[in-house]
Amino acid sequence: LHQVPALRAAGYRVVTFDNRGIPPTDVCADGFTVDDMVADTAGLIEHLGLGPCRVVGTSLGAHVAQELCLARPELVSQVVLLA
Repeated sequence: LHQVPALRAAGYRVVTFDNRGIPPTDVCADGFTVDDMVADTAGLIEHLGLGPCRVVGTSLGAHVAQELCLARPELVSQVVLLA
């Protein structure tokens, strides 16, 4: 999130969201998988009509972004993975 102001200043449209399990999200009694988070991300990109787009993921988000590239490459034009 620290990069958002710089990205906006550079002229990028920035959309941020928290994955499942990140507070204040409710605990999912049945659990969830990385595939669920990939589907959530793909659904958001499609809902907003943003694909193909640049995706930046940090920590677990980097794992989700990488899996999104493999599962739905048509939605991603470029990806940045941060540890």
